Amino acid sequence: MIAGLLPALQAPRSDIIAALGAGDRGVAGGRAQKRLRSGLVAAEVALSLMLLVGADTYGGEATRQLLLDFLGRVSAIPQVRAAAGISAPPIVGASTGLGIIPAGQPDPDEGVPWALWRLVTGEYFRTMGIPLLRGRTFDERDAMNRADPTGTPPRIIISQRLAELLWPGEDPLGRQAILWRGQGDVAAEVIGVVGSMRERGLDADPTVAVYIPYYGLRWSPVYFVFHTSGDPRAIVPTLRTVLADIDPNLPLSDIRAMDEIVNGSVADRRFNMLLLLILAGVALLLALAGIYGVQSY
Repeated sequence: MIAGLLPALQAPRSDIIAALGAGDRGVAGGRAQKRLRSGLVAAEVALSLMLLVGADTYGGEATRQLLLDFLGRVSAIPQVRAAAGISAPPIVGASTGLGIIPAGQPDPDEGVPWALWRLVTGEYFRTMGIPLLRGRTFDERDAMNRADPTGTPPRIIISQRLAELLWPGEDPLGRQAILWRGQGDVAAEVIGVVGSMRERGLDADPTVAVYIPYYGLRWSPVYFVFHTSGDPRAIVPTLRTVLADIDPNLPLSDIRAMDEIVNGSVADRRFNMLLLLILAGVALLLALAGIYGVQSY
């Protein structure tokens, strides 16, 4: 309202005909008006940014409690076999990466290995059917912002491919790795190894991945994955009710079944294959028509 009020108050004092004809001073007025409009636009943007930042009330502890509360209630639904949270959807999520090396070792001559990373809750691997090969999964003991007088480093779970890359032929459990090498150099302890998943798409190689506990961290948006018995779409109304009961201001959107995600990830390849089949069919028909014409002649 303030941004629109000041120009309105100034408008009756403006010479409209002079403003329309003053090409060297701008279409809508002179320099003073330009400065006023520029200042108001900047003020509007600044106010919008403050509203967006100020509206975010979920810090690390609040996010942890939200995850535990929502997943606890959803897990009690009879049709839900497992439920978990993750920072990006599987298969089609953004490929956020970090440099990682074993602690106490120099950077390799060929460069620091690069691994995809995800924030996950403890039930993620069971929900997605990813086997736990060694060690354990996450629980509340692994909250990243907990008070830890012993100085225990953050805990991580790594994919089998990454374990073979960093510690070939050795047991990685209890070893320390340096995350975000060259950026933050965060030391972390390996507590588990899981099977490698194709996080970047079904046509990609199994991913070199690092999984970090979601508990205590602040990250938005949060994605949830569910393993259900029967049609997963049947529980959507219940999910909305549960979330609205916790916080009615939080939206639940982008709801997709896993088969939709899989089909979407290979849609381009399927289209290209269909196009090739059509072109091959047309070429075959043209060849047959040419052969028939030659024989008839």
